[in-house]
Amino acid sequence: MTLASKIRLTTRRVARLAVEGGGADGLEVAALYHSAQNTRIYRERDEPDKIDFAIEAAPALEHVLASYPKFVSVAKLPCDSDAQRLDVARALAEVGCVLVKTGES
Repeated sequence: MTLASKIRLTTRRVARLAVEGGGADGLEVAALYHSAQNTRIYRERDEPDKIDFAIEAAPALEHVLASYPKFVSVAKLPCDSDAQRLDVARALAEVGCVLVKTGES
């Protein structure tokens, strides 16, 4: 994945964003709950899948969620740095929440 890649959610309801606070250190995190890796067996899992991001990544996550069904450029995600943009996009791709178009297409 590069900054020239474009991403979009696999389905409209694959993920939900929540802000959770008060971990051991008391800091807030942006928690993305997703169903990308669900099985076909009803209630096989007890807990929903979740990815914790730094709270600074929340605007980028909201942008991806709100942009469905359009692809968004990784380079245009509202983050502080290119490294953070790539981290967010890679994390979403690793769990299967997004489709990825590579290059300039």
